[in-house]
Amino acid sequence: MISDVLQVKYDTLRHWVRDCILQIDSPEVQEELHGMDFGTPKVYGGGGTVGVPVFRPEDVGEHMAVDEKYIGQEFYTVLTNADTGRIAMMCRSMDYPTLVVALLRFGCETLDRVKTVTRDLSTTFESVCTMVFPGAVQTADKFHVVMHLTKALQDYRVRLKKEAESQEKKAAKDHAAKYKANAAKPAGERLPMKKKYRVPTLPNGETRAEMLHRCRYLLYKSPQDWTDTSASGPNCFSPTTQTSATPTTSTYDSAKGTP
Repeated sequence: MISDVLQVKYDTLRHWVRDCILQIDSPEVQEELHGMDFGTPKVYGGGGTVGVPVFRPEDVGEHMAVDEKYIGQEFYTVLTNADTGRIAMMCRSMDYPTLVVALLRFGCETLDRVKTVTRDLSTTFESVCTMVFPGAVQTADKFHVVMHLTKALQDYRVRLKKEAESQEKKAAKDHAAKYKANAAKPAGERLPMKKKYRVPTLPNGETRAEMLHRCRYLLYKSPQDWTDTSASGPNCFSPTTQTSATPTTSTYDSAKGTP
């Protein structure tokens, strides 16, 4: 923290910045921070005051970005110039009618300058941008796209892992039943069977469930970033590469049915 670098107490530094440098409580600063606040119509369930601490029409450009920020236990909608990084509007609200009212205060001439809007996958932001920037092309934020794709990939990995574990338990149960039936036969009719069930393994010595558990971090990396050890993993997912000859510690006790 800056207070640690300057070797001063946090409260002291906060006092210097807030009261001495920014003079946050002065009438001039308060007027600037709350000059664009407005009341919400009661028809929308409002009737209160919506804070708009930042409102700069001069920072509205051709390429804008819309996102939400959590500041001081409040959610704000932030409109940022994607070219300059400067904030054009910060509104303490995330509901559709309030955001439309706040953005329309820029005026049609200013809003018509916007050609592209980058946003997350929120349906609220989609509706707001369609209403306020009708001529702009809306682009999904790559961070949220990658986040949803990664989550979907991990969900699929977990499902495959659970299926593999279920198959292993079923195979171990079937082996235990066969072993019990074989042991009940006369000595001359018994087939050579091991009591413990050996789970088929992949070429690297892991079971399919073990590999699906370990690859949770591998899926986040590009193939060129895999190490020699991890690179052997993805080639092991095909069922045709499974073998029971490779030594493994993953065995089931047929009598107990547990690893």
